[in-house]
Amino acid sequence: MNLVSVSDTCTRLGISRSTLYELIAKGDIAVLKIGSRTLIGEDELARFIAAAAEAGKRRVAASAEG
Repeated sequence: MNLVSVSDTCTRLGISRSTLYELIAKGDIAVLKIGSRTLIGEDELARFIAAAAEAGKRRVAASAEG
């Protein structure tokens, strides 16, 4: 399993550290803690991106119907 740092995850997603930590606190992104480091698995990052894309498609479809 490849692990990504908080900084790299923020860069990949184009979000701030505080936004990432909010997503982690809400349980939207699972993390692995090693000592004081917070790491995100590549597979977890891909899962989150896919889920966000699917949610976006549903919102677009709902607004087109209404």
